[in-house]
Amino acid sequence: MLIDTHAHVNFRAYKDDAKEVLQRSLDAGVWVVNVGSQIDTSRQAVELASQFEQGVYAVIGLHPEHTHSQYVDEEETHFKTREEDFNEAFYSELVSHPKVVGIN
Repeated sequence: MLIDTHAHVNFRAYKDDAKEVLQRSLDAGVWVVNVGSQIDTSRQAVELASQFEQGVYAVIGLHPEHTHSQYVDEEETHFKTREEDFNEAFYSELVSHPKVVGIN
């Protein structure tokens, strides 16, 4: 068995087929840890993990990139970050979910 320890199937690019992508990974013997980078993607990582009995897990948190608004131009992609303040109450509640295996 293999484990992808840092996936983002919870991101917008997979909004139409996230569950199918994860199922194909599981069928191929690959477990997945989806990493959230702010409130919405952390929530989505947990929601996706909840749809599978085993093999799909979540890491939650606020990536420093999202602590201020900025335009990011990386090698093959570009996007504008959405500024977000750390919401301790939200993450404290979400971390108690049994499918959460880490905080970033």
